Amino acid sequence: MIRPWGFIVSIIAILYTLFVLFKNRKINIRKTNKIFIICSILIFIVIGYIIYPNMAVTLKVWFPVVKKIFYSRSIIELILGFGKFILGPGPIRCLFGNKFFVHYVFTGNIMCFIGSIMWWISLIFILSSLVINKKDVIKKIKNNNIMFIILVLIFYVSIYVVQYGGTAEIRLRSVMYIFVYSIFFNICDFEKIKNNKKVYLISSIFLMIVFLGVTFIGL
Repeated sequence: MIRPWGFIVSIIAILYTLFVLFKNRKINIRKTNKIFIICSILIFIVIGYIIYPNMAVTLKVWFPVVKKIFYSRSIIELILGFGKFILGPGPIRCLFGNKFFVHYVFTGNIMCFIGSIMWWISLIFILSSLVINKKDVIKKIKNNNIMFIILVLIFYVSIYVVQYGGTAEIRLRSVMYIFVYSIFFNICDFEKIKNNKKVYLISSIFLMIVFLGVTFIGL
């Protein structure tokens, strides 16, 4: 129920690219060669003609389904769904595959347990790093490539939250991990972080809060 919406990423890419080009004045309709404009319009028409039937069928079949599910969830469920998708499955849940997972193996449980701890620690480090370097981060986020990844990440997480309430397989969350790390490694100054004691203090506080919370809610 998620795969049919993959074409939206392509639409985001096209629209965002056009937005950036016009914003940076890379395209000026008055000065751009008319032949180039006509050819570009024709290409878009041909592409639209080819893909429109599949898009129309997808929207006709799946949009009512998503709409129904969206209105069946409360605001609180949607908010919790984001937390569930981003934080789950936690280390505790990973160790009890027979209780929480439909299919599992013992070694898989162990690897999920280790991976979950690594993800949480890195997520806490990412959040505290963003707090410490928020001014530099805001400047770097304006980079067009990073902003595009952020838009795709928001769409990706949102569609799973709306459709499944944030519940998803590990392999699907791994896509989110790739997006997050690709953004993080492009916006953070590791030299500043390494010499800043506040990072470690905030990280420790976040770490205590998260793991105490998990002890009770068992994510």
